[in-house]
Amino acid sequence: MDQMYSNDNQGKNENLYNMNNTDINFSLSLVPILSAGLTHKSQKIGSKFSMFCNLEEGSLPVFFEWSKNGQTLKGSPDVNYKIDNFESHSTLTIRNIDMKDVANYTCFVSNQFGSNSRSTLLSINGKSLLIS
Repeated sequence: MDQMYSNDNQGKNENLYNMNNTDINFSLSLVPILSAGLTHKSQKIGSKFSMFCNLEEGSLPVFFEWSKNGQTLKGSPDVNYKIDNFESHSTLTIRNIDMKDVANYTCFVSNQFGSNSRSTLLSINGKSLLIS
């Protein structure tokens, strides 16, 4: 910035700054917002269920967490589901769904400015009963 001086009527020097050729850099900090998705999914027993949680906007880094009926899920090899977290999205996959998987699944995303969540209810398609 070029510095200039002006003299007011009382004889005091006042600093003025010439802003003509100055770059101004700023960053916008955003609370995370998730993309819209299905609120209900009905599938057959034995099928594979996947829920995709995508960051639509928000400042990085973000942190993802999944829950089943309000209880935090942790992925591990000995369970029927898998959680994959990336920089701006996360997926929950249930490999072989059965009746114990019927639940409300929620993806939470957070950063230093706030949080957001999205839920999907997973249900099982009914089977027809034959009465003779």
